[in-house]
Amino acid sequence: MEVISDLSFSFAHLLILKAVIETGIAEIINSRFCKPEELSLLLDTEYEGTKRILKALKAIGIVEERDRKYSIKPEYKRYFDKESPFYIGYFINHSTNLIKRWEKLADVLKKEKTERLETQNLHILARALFPLNIEQAERLALCLSKNFKVILDVGCGSCVWSIPFAKRKAKVFALDLDEVIENAAIPVIKALNLQERFTFIKGDLFQIDWQKGYDMIIWGHICHIFSPEKLKVMFSKAKESLNKKGSLVIIDFIKEQDKSFPFIFDINMLLATKEGRTYEKEEFISMAENHHLDFIKEILLDEKKNTKALVFKKG
Repeated sequence: MEVISDLSFSFAHLLILKAVIETGIAEIINSRFCKPEELSLLLDTEYEGTKRILKALKAIGIVEERDRKYSIKPEYKRYFDKESPFYIGYFINHSTNLIKRWEKLADVLKKEKTERLETQNLHILARALFPLNIEQAERLALCLSKNFKVILDVGCGSCVWSIPFAKRKAKVFALDLDEVIENAAIPVIKALNLQERFTFIKGDLFQIDWQKGYDMIIWGHICHIFSPEKLKVMFSKAKESLNKKGSLVIIDFIKEQDKSFPFIFDINMLLATKEGRTYEKEEFISMAENHHLDFIKEILLDEKKNTKALVFKKG
């Protein structure tokens, strides 16, 4: 029963945060300490519910209390600041959309005609993933001690995976669709004052020229979107674009025995895409070797989700 017990109320934290953001509670208590009755009057919310929400946030550890007044703890303020790259409102939006997508699973299994709920606003997904992945990206940069001078970030999203390298003086070329670059990458890069380190390449990664001369190419959580056939095209483009002895770094949820999340995410890709799925390490290694890219090492970034960085080097 432990597995079932762990699932109990797993939705609650997400929906509590959704409620405090949508009602405006989060914005007020992120700027100052406030009593429940004051919040209730300011926002026209039900008093008893407002009080219980604040106490729950305190129990979770996000909020602190002083003299019956509540405020977001300093270490969490950036996650509730709409101007910050770390703002979790995008994550809440994306997560609630995921619930709608997963409600279609039974229909898909029954072969009933149902449209896949693909991610419509890719820039929202990119912004949603930034606060989730930035610490892993920093860890990756620390583990890859080599001084990479020129980097290509393919499917860059918010540029979360290349930002730590840009902070270490690398020149980054960030490739993604126009919508994503304009609404995710550029706002995040400006907020972090890293404009001078980035050059943006707008277009479909399969149709656009990646150019050449890179010490490293990053594929950060994009491989699960594509079929093996499309990945082979990407490996070919990477081989042509890398410098001699250049590195390809693939970050993704890697399927392994006794690691459940990559298999669960595999279902998410069934629901969201026509051909996407998660992969085993050996599948990546085989495709890479066919393109003369040698497997060097793996770096564990998130044990719970089995997120790994697989590092390959051009032979």
